[in-house]
Amino acid sequence: MSSQEKLEMEMLMQKQARPRRSLLRRMYELLYCAILLINLTLVFFDASYLMRVPYTHLTVRDLYLQYFPIELHYRYDSEDYQRNPQLRLSGQEYDPLLLFYDPIKGIERHRSTDEYLEAYEHLRRFLSDGRSLESEEGQALLLQLSDRSVAMIESDPFVTAHKSGSLELIKNRMREHFALDSGKQSFRRFFSLENLSVERREAELDYFDRAILPTIRSNYFRWIDEDGEPKDHFHRFDLYFVAFFWLDFLGRWILALWRREHRRWFLFPVRQWHEVFLLFPPDHAAIFRLLRIIPFFSRMRENNFLPDSGLAPEIIHDNAAVIAEEISGMVLVNILAQIQTIVRERGLKELVSLNDEGALDELQDLLETQATLISKRVVPEIQPKITELVQYSLRRAMDRWIASPIGPGVRLALANVNSHVARGLESALAEEAGQERMAEITRSFIHTLLQEISKEENVRVLETQIAQLLEGVKSQVQIATRQSR
Repeated sequence: MSSQEKLEMEMLMQKQARPRRSLLRRMYELLYCAILLINLTLVFFDASYLMRVPYTHLTVRDLYLQYFPIELHYRYDSEDYQRNPQLRLSGQEYDPLLLFYDPIKGIERHRSTDEYLEAYEHLRRFLSDGRSLESEEGQALLLQLSDRSVAMIESDPFVTAHKSGSLELIKNRMREHFALDSGKQSFRRFFSLENLSVERREAELDYFDRAILPTIRSNYFRWIDEDGEPKDHFHRFDLYFVAFFWLDFLGRWILALWRREHRRWFLFPVRQWHEVFLLFPPDHAAIFRLLRIIPFFSRMRENNFLPDSGLAPEIIHDNAAVIAEEISGMVLVNILAQIQTIVRERGLKELVSLNDEGALDELQDLLETQATLISKRVVPEIQPKITELVQYSLRRAMDRWIASPIGPGVRLALANVNSHVARGLESALAEEAGQERMAEITRSFIHTLLQEISKEENVRVLETQIAQLLEGVKSQVQIATRQSR
């Protein structure tokens, strides 16, 4: 085989290898985004688990506790069976007061409310056996529950779970039930022989089971760890994901160095700064983990996994046209006013004689005056309105994304884009270079306009009516500019 044939064979093999590498890279990017999406789902679930539901006294965990099937509640472990052998004998395999995710958040049953619930269940079993509350044992049960209720109000066992509002809700419901001002007196009234008589017993206990008991059951206890924060073991699971993100980051960094994609070795992490949210696993800063939506969105964009090329380029393009129209209207009004003055005072013949040096000097002065007027007065006056228009358009365009699962990341990106738009537009219009560009636009516009007007075939038509025409055009431009804002 000749050298030429070997070269052609190598080139053919390279062409065949490229699609394979591209396919493998595509598959890896899909795998990476899938793993990151799983991690984001777990992060959002963990962050919302103990979050309060707006306009209610409930947390998300309370909703899980109330509506999730019993199979998702926490199973008793061997220590529970050793402490209470009756659990195994009764066939109970699940704890109705704990959920499967509670051990990860360090949640345990609160001793005080647990004892209160056991005492209440003892009372219910006592009554279901047909025994009388007027007996010595029945009165002792009522007194015990009455004392425990008062102790619960005084000690507030809900405070460790940041659920003191639940205790206030219990007290308010008991006050309203008996029309009393004291929560303690209301509980003593409830657990009395008079209130739990045979005629009232079923209705009163039904009210307690429905309005009071679920709120007491929602209480829990979390140990304080050595760092002063409540126990939380989520970071132990998150570390596996963080290790994967580190391997991906280091691998892409080494590959970028091998391909010489950057002029300096440290430019890769600088340009991938947003991935710090994936590489640092805080123990308790859930908000830091939630910001992983930013690198997720960025990685999806890089691989064209999103349905379009993005919103920002289209928004910037559309608003650039609006800004250009706004500035052009202001420029046109000022130019027409100056030309109208010249036509009224000197006539069109003065504009036709452009070969005269005096006329050229006057035109040059006119151009410089217009450039200075626009850059110093007109542009700064309309700049805040243009900035407000751009930011309003950004917010309207991002409405459907804010309501999506990536809403928090979109809000953060939108705030960043708004600040950059405001600073960029302000600095661009305030700098000398921006003012010079505006002056160039003015000069080009005036020269073109004057060249067309100075043609002989146009002078005869425009000479008698140019002043009135310019006045009408100027008025219409002013109206159109105000309407476009």
